[in-house]
Amino acid sequence: MDSRLEIIYSNLWNRINKNYDQIIQKKAILSFSGGKDSRILLEFYIYLHRNHNIPIPIVFHLAHNIRNSEQEIIEIRDFLDTHFENNNILISKIIPKLSKRIKKSLEETGRIVRRKTLFKLAHKNNAYITTGHHTKDYFETILINLVRDGGVQFNTMRTWDGNIFRPLTLLTDKELNECYYLITQFKIWEDETNQSDLFFRNRIRMQILPLLEKEGLKFDRVYNNLHDDSEAIHSNTFQSKYAKINNQTSKKTKPFLTIPRDTCLSISSTSQWKNLFDIHLKMLSLSPARRSTILETYEFLINEKSFEYKTNEYLLSKQSSGPLFLIPHYSSCFDAAKIEYSEKSIEIHWNQNSWKMNLDQKDGYHIGYIENGLCINHNNLKKEISEIFRTNCIPKSIRKLVPIVFKENKPYIILIKLWNNELENFPKDWKE
Repeated sequence: MDSRLEIIYSNLWNRINKNYDQIIQKKAILSFSGGKDSRILLEFYIYLHRNHNIPIPIVFHLAHNIRNSEQEIIEIRDFLDTHFENNNILISKIIPKLSKRIKKSLEETGRIVRRKTLFKLAHKNNAYITTGHHTKDYFETILINLVRDGGVQFNTMRTWDGNIFRPLTLLTDKELNECYYLITQFKIWEDETNQSDLFFRNRIRMQILPLLEKEGLKFDRVYNNLHDDSEAIHSNTFQSKYAKINNQTSKKTKPFLTIPRDTCLSISSTSQWKNLFDIHLKMLSLSPARRSTILETYEFLINEKSFEYKTNEYLLSKQSSGPLFLIPHYSSCFDAAKIEYSEKSIEIHWNQNSWKMNLDQKDGYHIGYIENGLCINHNNLKKEISEIFRTNCIPKSIRKLVPIVFKENKPYIILIKLWNNELENFPKDWKE
């Protein structure tokens, strides 16, 4: 490795070690595209492993199959197998076909698939995600949102947001530019579409950013002026997608918000819906809603349809007769329930709530979850559990996480109140 690159990496490590040492000591899922940014990141983690005994990351690559890239995929697979044996994951998706099916752009579709897979891998491996985003990427995103009227939250794309670590945002403009020059000594698989002016982001990168830079704009200074990572700096624990890291966790942060059905019915315009929705998003420290999200969800609301709508930050869920649930992906309700057995009791912790039952005997009881066709006897009637969840407006994506106490392999108690024990008129636990 070039000595100048080592110096930059050493300086970057000093900044990380000062504020983010608790994060980087854990296993990382590294998003590797093959381009310059991700190669700079990859070589940095190799440097960390060699010089500071940081765990070697699991390297993830998504092949988009947008163009004839079979040879490139083979080369990247060989590279990962050679240098990261048993520590790499390569997934191939036909993004153009998927893009047509979900009616999203190629860029947006690739981002959705990549992010969803990264979060799953992070949860499975109890790891954090690391990406090659830097301050210029941040500025591109801000400009895109401004132009597209998507709303702007200026402290987005943080160095550490509780799920994703972006160490390259700590580089100065000079260091980043020097990294671009020095990284060419390594093999790069640059996506040729990055040079196409057919894509809006590329036009911003190639035409607008150089002009602003020529006029004296310092990307690193703008980024630092608009970000305050004090929450992340003082955080000393890590959880994956399903439990956001910040100092609010110990204060029992709300796992989700609800918008009452009557309020949803009173919405009469997309602008009214956006104002209301953005207020709730801000309460959860989430980015303002995109225009496409507002338009699509507004149609569901005015037609009183049941729906679930997912973005890269949150889940929206509503039954036609119930409230609208806004659930961030970091919500504790996505965590698996924790179970504590003792000789005479069983205690369940889930979604920041707890439930305890005294037992005459420990044998014969266990915790499980819903399965197709599973029923429970209640008041001398046999009722399907999926119907109980539906009538109580529990989101589809949450139903499989609600703990159920089984007695002798039959459902005994459905712990509905662990989902939310604050909602008015919410039923008590369903019990045999």
